[in-house]
Amino acid sequence: MNPLIALAVLMGTAFTMPLFEKAGLKPARLIFLAALTLLLVISGGILVNLLNGSPDLEVATAGFKAPFSINFRIGLAEAAVWSAAALVLLIGGSYMIHREEDGMYDRMLYLVLALGVTGLILTRDLFNLFVFLEISSIAVYGLIGRGGERSLQAGFKYMIAGGISSILFLIGTVFLYRLTGTLNIDGMAAAAGSGSLAGTVGASAVFILAISMLIELKPFPANGWALDAYQEAPSGIGALLSSAQASAVFIAFTKISPLFGDRLAAVLGGIGMLTFFFANLMGMRQKDEKRMFGYSSTGQIGLVIFAWFAVRGTGMPETAAWFIVGGLLLTHLFAKAGLFWLSGLADKSKGEGGNGFLHKVLPSALAGIFVMSLLALPPFPSFFAKMELVKLLVTGGSWWILTALFLGSLFEAAYLFTWLVKKTKAECTDGGADTVNGDSLVVGKRAGPDILTDSPAAEVSSLLKSSTSLWVVIPALALGGLSAAWAYMAGVFNVIAMAPFAAALLMLLLAFLPGRVRGFLAVLVSAAAAWWIWPRTEGIDQIFAMLFLGGGSLNLFAGLYRKDRRPGFWAFSLMTVLSLGALVLARTPLEIFMAWEVMSVGAVLIALQGKRAAGPARTGMLFALGGGYLLMTVLMSIGTTTVLSPAVAAILVVIAFLSKSGALGLHVWVPGSYAEADNDATSLLSSVISKAGIWAMMIFSIRILPGIYGLDGPELWLQAFNSGPFSFLSGILGWIGVLTALVATVVAVFQEDIKYTLAWSSISQLGYIILAFSLFDHFGWTAAIYLSINHFLFKAMLFLAITGVIYRVKTRLMYKMGGLIAPMPITFITVLIAIIALAGVPPLSGFGGKWLVYSALIQGGRPVQAALAMFSSGIAFLYLYRLIHSIFLGQRKDDSLGIKEAPFWLILPQIVLIALIMLISAFPTVILKPIIAAVGELMPAVIGFEGSTLMSAIGYWNGSWVMYVTMGVFMIPLVLLLIGTGRKTRKVKQFNIVFAAERPYRPETTHYAHNFFAPYRKALGSLMNPLGRKFWEGSAGGVTAVSSAFRRLYTGNGQTYALHIVLFTMAAALFAGVFA
Repeated sequence: MNPLIALAVLMGTAFTMPLFEKAGLKPARLIFLAALTLLLVISGGILVNLLNGSPDLEVATAGFKAPFSINFRIGLAEAAVWSAAALVLLIGGSYMIHREEDGMYDRMLYLVLALGVTGLILTRDLFNLFVFLEISSIAVYGLIGRGGERSLQAGFKYMIAGGISSILFLIGTVFLYRLTGTLNIDGMAAAAGSGSLAGTVGASAVFILAISMLIELKPFPANGWALDAYQEAPSGIGALLSSAQASAVFIAFTKISPLFGDRLAAVLGGIGMLTFFFANLMGMRQKDEKRMFGYSSTGQIGLVIFAWFAVRGTGMPETAAWFIVGGLLLTHLFAKAGLFWLSGLADKSKGEGGNGFLHKVLPSALAGIFVMSLLALPPFPSFFAKMELVKLLVTGGSWWILTALFLGSLFEAAYLFTWLVKKTKAECTDGGADTVNGDSLVVGKRAGPDILTDSPAAEVSSLLKSSTSLWVVIPALALGGLSAAWAYMAGVFNVIAMAPFAAALLMLLLAFLPGRVRGFLAVLVSAAAAWWIWPRTEGIDQIFAMLFLGGGSLNLFAGLYRKDRRPGFWAFSLMTVLSLGALVLARTPLEIFMAWEVMSVGAVLIALQGKRAAGPARTGMLFALGGGYLLMTVLMSIGTTTVLSPAVAAILVVIAFLSKSGALGLHVWVPGSYAEADNDATSLLSSVISKAGIWAMMIFSIRILPGIYGLDGPELWLQAFNSGPFSFLSGILGWIGVLTALVATVVAVFQEDIKYTLAWSSISQLGYIILAFSLFDHFGWTAAIYLSINHFLFKAMLFLAITGVIYRVKTRLMYKMGGLIAPMPITFITVLIAIIALAGVPPLSGFGGKWLVYSALIQGGRPVQAALAMFSSGIAFLYLYRLIHSIFLGQRKDDSLGIKEAPFWLILPQIVLIALIMLISAFPTVILKPIIAAVGELMPAVIGFEGSTLMSAIGYWNGSWVMYVTMGVFMIPLVLLLIGTGRKTRKVKQFNIVFAAERPYRPETTHYAHNFFAPYRKALGSLMNPLGRKFWEGSAGGVTAVSSAFRRLYTGNGQTYALHIVLFTMAAALFAGVFA
C-alpha cells in the first residue's frame, strides 16, 4: 500500500469538498468519512505488513531516491502511531458530525489537519516537515477559531506561538542546509556524525531547530497559549490537538533528535520532566475540565519527551526503547482523545435535560478506563512503560528525577480521579445507603439517581442509537488490545495475571442482568478460584490464600442481600478478590507489583461505591498510588547495578505496606473509606483486604528484601532482621503497632456512628498484628497470623451483623438504636460472640490470640509494649460494651417497632463465621498447628503442641480446656436456673418495668446512649487530637497553594505568552551551552 495515495485523497477531498456540499449534506459527510476510512485502511495495512516481518517501507517521490527527492520512511513506530492517529481522526470525524459542528469549512480544515498529521509522521525531509507542520498548524488555527469570540482569541494566541516556532524552524533549517548541504534528515544525521555540525554555528542551528519543534510540543512555562486553546476549542478539536496532532509532532521531533548533542538532549529531557511536574501541579487547582485535560496533555507529552531522551543514551535496542516511549505515547493518544469526547457528549446530554451521560454504566466505565490508563495502572501499556522507565532511573541513580516523576504522577492522579468521581459517581444505593437528614445519618431506600438511570434494555437501546457514543468504545478497545500486547511483551499475559481484569470486564458487560444473578456468578468465580489456587500454594501463602479467597467468597455471598444491580460493586469486588489470589501466586517482582496495584486500586473503587465515599476514596487512591510508587522503586532496583541501601529499601517497603494496613500516621484514609463504603463492602475491606499488607510484609521479609542483598536463605534472612541491616525495623514496627492499637482504640470509644466505631476498631486490631509481626521470631509471627485469622472472623461477623442492623433501622447512629435483641436475636448472638472474641477474654479464640501476642512480647523482651497492648485491650471494653448496650439492650425506639431479623443472605455467612470461630476456639490445633508448621519452615520453632496444650518457654495454654471450663461455669448454672424456674418465666414487654409500678413516658427516657463516655474525655481525649490528619491536610494545602501561585503565570494575554516563549528559549539556550 502506497501512503502517497492517502495524501492525495486527503488533499483532493479537502479541496473538492465544496463540490460535494452542493450534492447535499449527507453525500458530503459520506465522502468526508470515506476519505478518513481510507487513511485508516492504508495505515493499518502497512502496520500489519510490518508486524508480519516486512522491512521498513521506503517511498520516494518524483522518480528519484533521497536525497534527490523527498522520501517517506515507515518503520514499526511510525506505522503504529500513524494507524492510531488515523483511527482517532476517523472517530473524531464521526464525533464532529454527530455534534453537528461539521460545516463545509470545518470538514475541509479537518481533512487538511489529517493531511498534516500524516506528513509529519512519514516524511524524512526537513523542509517538507516544515510544510506539513504549517499545514497542520493552519488547520488547527481555523478549527479552534470557529467557536466564537473567545475561541477566536485562543486561535490567535495559538497562531502567535506557531508563528514564532515557524520562524525559528526556518532559521535553523537554513543554517543546517548551509552546513550539511542536504535537507534529508538522515543525510543531516550522517553529516553531524562526521563533524559537519561541530562548532558554535552548528550547535546554534541544531538548538534553534530543536526549540522550534519543542514549542509545538507545549513545554512549561511557554505553554499558556496551548492551555487557552484546549479550554476554548470544541471538545472534538481538543481531542485531536492532545492526541493525533501532538503525537505526530512528537514523532517528527524524534526524527531530528539524532542531530542533538548529549548536553542538548539532557536539557530537552529535563524540560520534559519539568513540564510533566509543573503541568500536573497546576492542574490540581483547575476547575474547567477541558483546561484540566490540557494540563494533563502537556504533562503527558512532557513525560514522553523525557522518556525519549532517557532511553536515548542507554544504548538499549530500539524495540525496548519504543516499549517505554510507545507505551506512554499510545496510551495518552487514545485515553486523552476518549476523555475529550466523553466530556463533550456529557455536556450535550446535560444540555438536553438529561441527568448526565457519564452516570450510565458504559460511559462511566469508559471514563474509568481512560483515567486509569493515564495514571499508569495495570494492565495498560503505560503501566509497563513507566515501570521500565523507573528501572532506568533507579539504575542511573537519578533519585531527584524519580521523585519529580512520582510527585507529578500523584498530582495528576489527584485531579483526574477527582474529575472521574465527580462526573461518574451515581449517588445511589438500595436499602443500605446513607443519606444526610438534618444532623443525623439516615438510610433511605433510594437516595439519588441510579447508576443505570434507565432499564437495561432502554440503556442499550440508547447507546445503539448514538453512533458516536458507541464509537467512543473503540479507543477503549484499542487500549485493551495494546494492554494485551504490552503484557505479552512483559511476560505476564497469562490467566493468573489477567483474570481480575477479565472478571471485572465481564461483570460490567453483564450490568443489565439482575444484581443477584451477577452476584451468584461472582461468588461462583471466586469460589472456583479458591478451589484452583489452594493446592498450588503452600505454607504462609496457603494460609493467606484461604483467608483472601475463602473470606472474599463469603463476603461476596453476603452482598446478595441487595436486590439492585450494583454494577460497580460486583465488578470491583470480584476483581479485587481475584487479584488477592494472583498476589499469593506471584513470584517475580512484576507479578507481585501488578497484583498489588490491582488489589490496592480495586479496594479504593469498592469503597467509592458508597454514597458519601468520594472524599475518603480520593484520599485512599492517593495513598494507594503513593505506596505503589515506593514499592515500585524497591522492586525495580532488583537486578540493577545501583542498589538501594538496606535501610532505605526497608523503609520504603514498610511505608508502602503500612499505608494499606492503616498504621498510625498512614491511617487517614481508612476510617472514612470503611465507614462510607457500602455496608457489606466494609466487611470485605476490613476483614479480608486489610490483611494484604501483613502478608506482603512477611513475604518481602522472607523473599524480596534479603534477596536484593544476597541474604536469602533460612538463616541469613532471619539474621538480617535480628542483627543485620534490617534489625532497626523490629523496634520501629513494634512501637508503630502498639501506638496504632492504643490511639485507634481511644478514638473508637468516642464515636457515635457505629461504622466509624468499627472502622477505628479495625485499625486498632491491625496494630496488634503489626506489633506481633515486628518480633521477627517464630512466636511473634505465629501470633500475627493467628490474630489475622481471628480478625477476619470477628470483624466480618461484626460488619455483616451491623449491615443487617442498618438495613433494618435506617440509621448508623448508635444512640438512635436500642432494644433490638428481641426482633434480631441471631444478629445479637453474632455481635455478642464477635465482641467476646475481639475483647480477648475466655473462652473464644480471641483469648488465645491475646495470650500469644502478650507471651511473645514478654519472651521477646518487650514488657513496656506488652503493658501498653494490655492497656489498649482494657480500653476496648468501653466501646465493645457500648456496642452491645446501645444497639441491642434497653428500650426499643418508636422508629424500630415492627422491624425483623436481617435478610437470609446476611444471616447465613454470620452462622458460618460463628461455627468457624467456635471450632477454632474449642479446637485451636485445627488452625494453630498449620500456622506453627508454616512459620517453622522459615525460622527455628520456639513453641509447639504437646497434645492439645501449646507450650512456650514462659507458659502454656490449652484452648480446648479453657472452652470446656468456661462453658461449664456458665452453662451449668444456666441449666439449673431454667430447671428451677420451670414455667414461671414470662417475656417482659417493652413498657413493663416489672415492680416499679410506673410506665415510662417514652422509650428514650430509659435508654441512655448519646455521648456515652463523655467523662472519659478528660482522661483520654488528648489522644484524639488528629495530628496525622492535620499533617496531611496541611501538606495538601501547601501543594495547592503552590499550584495556585504558578497558575498566575498564565494571564491569558497573547503578548505575555510570546514573552514567555522568548524567555524560555533564552533560558534553554543558556543551559544548553549555546552561548558558551
